[in-house]
Amino acid sequence: MEQQAREQAFISALTTEQFVLQAARSANVGEMTGRATVYMGAVSSALIAFGFLAQVAAVVLFGLHLLYQQQRAPDRVLRPPAEASSA
Repeated sequence: MEQQAREQAFISALTTEQFVLQAARSANVGEMTGRATVYMGAVSSALIAFGFLAQVAAVVLFGLHLLYQQQRAPDRVLRPPAEASSA
């Protein structure tokens, strides 16, 4: 009887240890998934922001280019091609 009680206690301890380890592993996987989700969200948001900045920067650079061209030749007025040929 003593041997059977020991075996049952041993099996109970192993089962409890397995349950605790499984719960810890599950918590780790959940934590990693959460961190990966936050990281991917931050990366995708940054890429979208860089895309918007690139569009704005292109418009600003084009405007600065036009201003620079206008300062280099202030007597020249930007006109559409139809008006330029009739003048």
